Amino acid sequence: VPLLLNTLAAKGKALLALYQQTQEHKHLQAAYETFITSDQMVEIVRQSYLTQGSKAALVKEAKPMYEQAIKTCDQLYELPQEARYLHSAFNFSEHSKAVILLDAVRVTRILKEDLPAQTSKQIQNAQAKRLYFETQLARDISTPGLRDSIMKYRKQQADYYSAFLTSSKNYHATQAIDQLNLKELVPSKEHALIEYFVGEENIYIFLLKSTQIHLYKSPKEADLNAWVSQLRNEIIQGVASRDV
Repeated sequence: VPLLLNTLAAKGKALLALYQQTQEHKHLQAAYETFITSDQMVEIVRQSYLTQGSKAALVKEAKPMYEQAIKTCDQLYELPQEARYLHSAFNFSEHSKAVILLDAVRVTRILKEDLPAQTSKQIQNAQAKRLYFETQLARDISTPGLRDSIMKYRKQQADYYSAFLTSSKNYHATQAIDQLNLKELVPSKEHALIEYFVGEENIYIFLLKSTQIHLYKSPKEADLNAWVSQLRNEIIQGVASRDV
């Protein structure tokens, strides 16, 4: 992650800590504005990465920043009770999860709409050759050179994609994530939506209704991951036993 992004995240965290010591509102507001800038920086950095591994690393590196940003919004809301801070907290939560998903959607759209016929043909040819050698390898793993051929055409296919995305103006154009629209997410008063953010310190639960957001905070239990894994296994076992 670029130095600037780390610096911004550290500055926001320091301002939040300063507010907790002094209780001066200006420090909390400055922390909030710093995290807004950090969030925008994450979007810019994300667009500069081409591999999913790099984007996954960005998600991991940026998550602590998003937790501090949500914490800041929660404390800001407690002061003047302005709903916009709850909206911002929810947006931070969603952005922390959407880095890779949004990129996948954007790339798919660009490849569908903008990919030149020649590049498309090159990609298809490389893919066909890779699939051919993968089939040969599945039939006889002792045949020499098959793995090298697979790697060669896999890299060739990725290079065609990367070259196109690098030169694509649409891919590199900064596009802000849509602002929260409660009526679209929760169309009627009879419905509600629950989202959550699991941080290192706390779990933040967002309850969205058609006209308002509620934010609840709970300390994170040390054995949360083990509990979730156990619950998941029990659900899977229950579905499996029901299907027998």
